[in-house]
Amino acid sequence: MTAAPSHPVQPPLWRVVTGFVVAPAIAAILMAVIEQAGRGLPDPFMFLWLAGVIALLGAYPAALFGIPAYMILSEVRAPRLLYCALTGAIVAAIPWALVTVLLPNPQSASIGGIPSVIDGTRTAHGWLLQGQFLLQIAGLGAASGAAFWAIVVPRRRLTRRTEIR
Repeated sequence: MTAAPSHPVQPPLWRVVTGFVVAPAIAAILMAVIEQAGRGLPDPFMFLWLAGVIALLGAYPAALFGIPAYMILSEVRAPRLLYCALTGAIVAAIPWALVTVLLPNPQSASIGGIPSVIDGTRTAHGWLLQGQFLLQIAGLGAASGAAFWAIVVPRRRLTRRTEIR
């Protein structure tokens, strides 16, 4: 019986780079699908434009936080599906949570006729909507982290003795 290596085996650099390029694009496409879902069949140009804007303004900047997170976590543990999904959720949600807390609220706002901001203060309904948004972003980040894991971790032939990680 051999001892487990003291340092996790690192995937090839090309896989990591591909993961950081493709995984945020998947999250951006999923977000565009969600945004267009209730509007019927979207115009293909509008859909691609929306996915591109989401990727440039949301997914790829958030992925920049994923690079140091990956470097730190890969020193401690080998990439696993759960770790990558959790890290993706956290990395995606934290910038938006900071925007929610640090940027000032408008003077007043309402969604669906229900006030979400009154006199510059977010209402309970406003906080609920913001929480829903952050959960949606975290879910997309988890999906992106899972896609990152699927790209980065090389598959090996499964035998009776190997386990799925």
